[in-house]
Amino acid sequence: MKSLLNQTEQILEAESLKFTTYEKSSLIEVKIQLDGGTCCILIICNEEREYCSIRCVLPNKIPASKKIAVAELFNRLNHQFIFGTFALDMEDGEMYYQQSIMTTENHLEKEVFVRTLRIVLNTVNDQYYKIMSVIFGNVQPVLAALEMAN
Repeated sequence: MKSLLNQTEQILEAESLKFTTYEKSSLIEVKIQLDGGTCCILIICNEEREYCSIRCVLPNKIPASKKIAVAELFNRLNHQFIFGTFALDMEDGEMYYQQSIMTTENHLEKEVFVRTLRIVLNTVNDQYYKIMSVIFGNVQPVLAALEMAN
């Protein structure tokens, strides 16, 4: 059987996505243009623990003065999600959304991977303006999160 990394590469090729593979790290990087800018997709393949994780790093870094507000927004959003989670690096202000796929004997189902990738991209696209409204528009996190629920 092909490695999890190789299976992921084949799926990305079949979807006509350009990517860079870092074999030593079992990591694949894909740049994708979304409504808010170019996002870096990091796909982490872990054969030992039998999972593939898709992380979409948002193009903006959060100013120090807005980190607490964005952390609150992410907490409120994550509470409403069934799959995936937003996260914030409190040190450097990097934001990302991540969702993982468990595999059985390191077999990655193409349909599951593609569907998960689309969910990640759609979630980031759908929530991006809410995140930016908290950072740059001075919208309170509770109001931005409530907009999602309605």
